[in-house]
Amino acid sequence: MPRSRLTPIAIGVALALNLGATPPLRAQDVDRGAQLFSDCAACHRVVAPDGTILRGGGRAGPNLYGVAGGRAASDSRFDYSQWLRALGARDVTWTQGALAEYLRNPTIFTKQVLDDPEARSRMAYRMETGAADIWAYLESLER
Repeated sequence: MPRSRLTPIAIGVALALNLGATPPLRAQDVDRGAQLFSDCAACHRVVAPDGTILRGGGRAGPNLYGVAGGRAASDSRFDYSQWLRALGARDVTWTQGALAEYLRNPTIFTKQVLDDPEARSRMAYRMETGAADIWAYLESLER
């Protein structure tokens, strides 16, 4: 029987994406998420569908409204990389766990999920901890 080329991390990420599971993360703190989002705001904004700016920021990255629980590359007004569009085409959904893995290393996440050693992410920023808090903050803006 041929061996899978997927690493254990890639298998775990794939399971989390497909099953909606999330790895254990620390308690969510919306206020801490708002503080941590300051780094994200260098490239991202959060703008509601009616145009209300919920959190101002840069435009180098896509609008993050609806990212929590949304499909990858879902902002039709943003010019995503071919690889992020490929994640969206595979119906990759941003679960809390998937977002945490992406933020740890966007390029490695993209390579593993697409099983493509050439895949890259335009996002160079990395975050080891705090994804659960950012998730909670993004969810709070949509209420």
